[in-house]
Amino acid sequence: MKTLSLFLFLYCLNLHANTDYLWKPSEKNPLTGKCYEVDTETKGKKFFAPVKSDLCKPQNTIFLFQFDSGYCYEADQKTRGKNYISKVKKENCKTKNSITGFYKINNKPACYEFDSPSEGRHYYRLLKNSECNLNSKEFKFYWNKISDTRGECYREVKTISGMTKVKAKVKDCRPEEVTYKFVKGKTFFSGDCYEIHKESADKYIQKVKIEACKPKNTIYIFYQPEGASRGYCYELDQESKGENYIDKVNNKYCKESLN
Repeated sequence: MKTLSLFLFLYCLNLHANTDYLWKPSEKNPLTGKCYEVDTETKGKKFFAPVKSDLCKPQNTIFLFQFDSGYCYEADQKTRGKNYISKVKKENCKTKNSITGFYKINNKPACYEFDSPSEGRHYYRLLKNSECNLNSKEFKFYWNKISDTRGECYREVKTISGMTKVKAKVKDCRPEEVTYKFVKGKTFFSGDCYEIHKESADKYIQKVKIEACKPKNTIYIFYQPEGASRGYCYELDQESKGENYIDKVNNKYCKESLN
């Protein structure tokens, strides 16, 4: 038994001394693959085992940038990725002609570090807006109406290729003076409060806490839906009895209003 164990140990030791590393690209994605240790004689028929990818990394490699995904890859120089490829940090693909600026890449305008001659085809990396000095109050903001109660805020910025509009935070489009409007919901007991531009909701509208629309004079009513085991208390505007303001509140307010 000891003789057999020694024989197997020496056999495996000798086999390891006569192995190579072989890279096999993925059939589904040529930008990925796995490294295997195989016997030198048959290239895997006598011995085949997965190992760390770095063991297949050749001495001479190049960096390749994939534009659609924005990823950087290190690949073997001879076959450009067929014998070895691995995703690495984007900075490895940075070119000597890379600049920082606001640009539109893959239909997304933003702050980038990118290869200028190729307009990002050979390298780009998304940066924070502050790295392109986009926090300046000099920029103009524009409100884009989506519906009667929704909209988006955009800012106009100067890019390397000219002026363009970029999506900004809603609060950036909030005017100094606003008014509040209660919008009735689909049911009598529902509704939301909005702050709007003093001139028109087409210029700015944003949903806010319903308390902002609460009038000075209100009343409380208790309502129990038919067949329900419990009821609910609602606070309504006194003038229109719920058309201009209504909010579900704690039942204690309806109890207190009885006194």
